[in-house]
Amino acid sequence: MELLKPNGWILIDEADMCKHIEGAQGVVDAMTSVFSTAEQQSKDYRVGLKLVPLLNSAGACSINLHSIDIPLNPISSGIHCLVLCLVENDFVPSTDPMLGALGECFRLSVHKAFSSPMVPEVQSFTPEVQDGWLRDFDTKPWKSTSTLILTWARKGTD
Repeated sequence: MELLKPNGWILIDEADMCKHIEGAQGVVDAMTSVFSTAEQQSKDYRVGLKLVPLLNSAGACSINLHSIDIPLNPISSGIHCLVLCLVENDFVPSTDPMLGALGECFRLSVHKAFSSPMVPEVQSFTPEVQDGWLRDFDTKPWKSTSTLILTWARKGTD
């Protein structure tokens, strides 16, 4: 916040990954490997939901949060995207049919990241885990959801 001018705005977007994955074993193993690696490296893959108190403690005012649950596999999951908006300190749900396209973008983005030849080195995947991902990703049903957190806040006057 100290880099912002008085009354300046900051926008933070963060994808919180959900640990709940079900279905194809290759997909479950790959996602579990990502979470295990993050925990071993003391990385917080759920930091998005902690942004409001972090910004508050940093002196931000007029803090806003918009949370969107996005299915990572909307094709096989049948999940409708759920939009949660923070309104007067309460989350209000609404549905938006356009978020299916966003879910598909997330799905393809995750697939590209996990399919990269660099993934075993970066994510501590074994070749077997990556092979399972490649084998099961588009051929077997699986479900998982990521939460996209959009947070914006204004710095107060000094």
